Amino acid sequence: MMGHRLKEAIHQRYRLENAREQTDARLRQLELDPDMAHGGRRHASHEIESLHTRREQGAKAYAKNLTELEQMLSDLARDWPQTGLTQHQMTALENVFVNTPEFRYRLAEKIGHQENCAWLLRRNIENMKDWLGAGDGMPEALGKYFIPNDQQFVAMAPWAAKSLIALYADDKRGIGKRTSDIAFGISQAVVNLCTQPFAAARQPVAWQSAIPRSAYTTLFALTVVAGALHAYRDRVMVLNSLAIEHAFLLLRLDNPGPHASLILDKLASAAVIHMKYLPSPDDARREWAAAVAMPAFPRALALWSSANLIDGDATLACSLFRRAGELPLSRYARDRQLSRMLSLLDLAVATGTECKRPDLVGRVIDLWDEIYPKWRPLSDRWNDAARMLVAAVAGDGQERAAFVSDPAFARSHCRQMIDGVGNALPPP
Repeated sequence: MMGHRLKEAIHQRYRLENAREQTDARLRQLELDPDMAHGGRRHASHEIESLHTRREQGAKAYAKNLTELEQMLSDLARDWPQTGLTQHQMTALENVFVNTPEFRYRLAEKIGHQENCAWLLRRNIENMKDWLGAGDGMPEALGKYFIPNDQQFVAMAPWAAKSLIALYADDKRGIGKRTSDIAFGISQAVVNLCTQPFAAARQPVAWQSAIPRSAYTTLFALTVVAGALHAYRDRVMVLNSLAIEHAFLLLRLDNPGPHASLILDKLASAAVIHMKYLPSPDDARREWAAAVAMPAFPRALALWSSANLIDGDATLACSLFRRAGELPLSRYARDRQLSRMLSLLDLAVATGTECKRPDLVGRVIDLWDEIYPKWRPLSDRWNDAARMLVAAVAGDGQERAAFVSDPAFARSHCRQMIDGVGNALPPP
């Protein structure tokens, strides 16, 4: 009975999450183009108001669902047999979790039986490896098409990383080496492909499969680093360096393929964030900024994450910012380019604010005012984004309230500054 209720509650959790994503997507669509409202522009305000109401109702239902799930997991752990469950019983339990790594991990945290706890943690790691194509099945995986799926990665990677850290915290080989075992085969496959002339044309399936798999694997390694930094920092610093080095290789590849582009942008952002844990962060940032074979976006991210590098080559910094904000000819590339622009803007404002440099913050605003007029005919939503970000981190006013409530910046650098530091630098 408990298993059935838990399974239904997990299904309800994901139904609520999907409904929230659809509502948020519809809101963004109407904010960008009110003419898309049902019945035309004159009905846009009514539909937007209705969507906000639906979001509030969904948030209440989601909070209630989380409370119920937590109680069910606690009850299940409380009634767990002292002798534990057999292998067959643990496998049968999988049906309850409907392949959700989050709830495997949360249950593992609660139960006291070590072998059953380790089984749940290993299951999360194995699922991650299977999805990436790592391990013994890697050669066969490279022979199959692989379509990136960010939603699935986000659902699996954090909990697989937590599981790996918990399972191997006291292991002789260590957290870093255990993660490297997962990443090595895919990383080596990419290196081998890169040494072959015209590999993308001669082995299109392997190329299309290997690049996004390797990007996700490297991003997973950085996820492990982030999770282990507080308690096991010394055990993952080599892993951090190797992941950033491999990201540098991937981002310089010619023709990585359309399916790999989005995940490579996310990998670039994560790698630049993790550079601050390197022995000489600015050396890596400088190398990325100077890499002419790399797209403008990761180069700009690396440069604008260091005030010293911006001061050292302001011309290059401004040039890369402008190039990252160019309007693409293809309409299908515009959403991605706008996302890049906002990511770079967010990082640049945070850099200037953190080092208390109003001159840098002012330069960012000037650059945004220079490049955004080309985008205004498509959408004026982000016309004042630079000033909005600066005002949001400067004080607890209307701008901050609007910024904090905007899901587009939920995990941004400026949002982290607000959550962790509070008031920072007054706007220039």
